[in-house]
Amino acid sequence: MSRFLLLTVAKGTKSMTNRVKLWYVPVNESEKVMEVPPMPYKSSEQEAIGRDVYEEQKAFRSKTADMPASFDRDTPGAGNTNNK
Repeated sequence: MSRFLLLTVAKGTKSMTNRVKLWYVPVNESEKVMEVPPMPYKSSEQEAIGRDVYEEQKAFRSKTADMPASFDRDTPGAGNTNNK
């Protein structure tokens, strides 16, 4: 199992984790954040599922924002089946 150093920028804390999500932010040559066009979906059903997962994760993050960095939590909607 891999272990990663997690840096929580907002809190300035570091901890070890075995789960990682990468967020890519496009920047131009001046290192300014660029706009990203909406993601194309194959069907409206896929778009609805994606929106539901996003809203579930967003609500989960807002509820757990004040938890200690060492608290082990599962992120809903990320393929985990243990959280329902």
